[in-house]
Amino acid sequence: MQPLMIVRPLLVGTAYLTKGLLFSDTPTANVSDPAGPTPVYLYHLYHAHTDTHLVWDLGIRSDLSSYGPAVTSTFPDMRPTVPHDAITGLRSHGVDPEDIEHVLLSHLHWDHTGDISAFPNAALHLGPGTKAALAPGWPKDPASEFDGRLLTHPRLQEVEFGSGPRIASWPANMVHDFFGDGSLYLVKAEGHMPGHMLALARIKGGWALLGGDSCHHETHLWEWDSKKGGKMSYNLHTDAAKARGNMARVVEFIRAREQKGEKVVRAFAHLTWLEDWKPL
Repeated sequence: MQPLMIVRPLLVGTAYLTKGLLFSDTPTANVSDPAGPTPVYLYHLYHAHTDTHLVWDLGIRSDLSSYGPAVTSTFPDMRPTVPHDAITGLRSHGVDPEDIEHVLLSHLHWDHTGDISAFPNAALHLGPGTKAALAPGWPKDPASEFDGRLLTHPRLQEVEFGSGPRIASWPANMVHDFFGDGSLYLVKAEGHMPGHMLALARIKGGWALLGGDSCHHETHLWEWDSKKGGKMSYNLHTDAAKARGNMARVVEFIRAREQKGEKVVRAFAHLTWLEDWKPL
């Protein structure tokens, strides 16, 4: 029988993004208007076949003052809140951070990286090229927005793509079969920032698409067009062309699987509001 993952969302923060950052058709007079609170999710993954607990992204730290000045300077506009952080949230659902064996980070923006020190038994997995692009990070580089402590983590592993099959329009050299059994694929997802990746978790009836920051609003998927990009703005991405290509692959995967009668749960970091801890 094909091994499956159990994937549970956990809200670990909110923040505000402006309409100008999100939507390409925003009138000039409204580019600075807030688009409403944006959720920040992590995902707990359980691989029953090996009794392994994983976390995809870590959200926002509860101690907002622990971030460097390049991050805290954005807080007056972004207004982050943390109802509970990863540690408190996981424990409230019976998962001790010490039981987490793998922390998978889609990328190193501050609202995804949490507090890695709370997971002493976990290996840290980042997309390839992350360290080369972002080192040394803060605090060695006072102007950096990236946590340098992640880049020197003793159990840091950068993912080696190429062990997976071709999936939709993702070739095999962009895919890593994490457990080697087809239950969890890590996928190269270029464009947002160096090292950005997404994940495809096989769940009952289909897939959980853990999209990271491939896009930031649910309308980016509803209205996305492979030629024009719909109303999606690429202001939050370092390479618009690659981000657009990544979205083309995401949409193709969703359409192809749904045409086969499989469900695809859009489990991005900020896309839409999900019910806490309810398996996807």
